[in-house]
Amino acid sequence: MKHLIVCLLLTVAGCASDYAQPPEIRATADGSTAALVQINSSPTAAWIFVDGEYAGITPMEHELSFWAVTRYVEVVAVPMYSAQARQVKRLHVPPLPHTLFFNMNNPPDKASSE
Repeated sequence: MKHLIVCLLLTVAGCASDYAQPPEIRATADGSTAALVQINSSPTAAWIFVDGEYAGITPMEHELSFWAVTRYVEVVAVPMYSAQARQVKRLHVPPLPHTLFFNMNNPPDKASSE
């Protein structure tokens, strides 16, 4: 029984460390630092813009990058439905996250819709 508990604890600890690992960060040819980031939204998909440029529709993987002078990377989720609100995440870099999640069930802010 003791060995079973030890094996179970090692298995759980091994799984937990997989989720806690940071993204694979690499230096690019132009001198920036980049990482592939998972971007998702729920319960619906959303259009994603990174620093003002269209990146795609969730769920997706997108390479985020920054330079030595970059203070933050802005990722915006634009809803596909009128009952949902635009979501903005400003990522202060470094570090870059492994995943980004947008909850598209947040209702529009009354102040911004007037």
